[in-house]
Amino acid sequence: MTALAALVLFLQVTVVPDSPTETSWPMAGKANRPDGTVLKVVAVRVERRWDPAVERFREFLSPGSRLTRSAEVGGASWQCKLKNGPTGVYDVTVHEGDKRVHAE
Repeated sequence: MTALAALVLFLQVTVVPDSPTETSWPMAGKANRPDGTVLKVVAVRVERRWDPAVERFREFLSPGSRLTRSAEVGGASWQCKLKNGPTGVYDVTVHEGDKRVHAE
């Protein structure tokens, strides 16, 4: 697969997070995929810690704050509700099988 083809495939999925409720975090988006395609939505909390060795804050993905849910494509769109996690900044990715098709 050429780099351009990979970029086009990557841009065919979008994510629109909604405001969290007391029990869930709604997500939705567009996906240029056939109806019935199953996507896996993963949100991992980004943590910042001071690293005295380099005298800077470093960011890393927290393995303990991982939220996942499957979503099925229908009419070129998808939606799901992740469970609530700790407040913070999250790295959100969408996967189709073993392939990551969107990240933000």
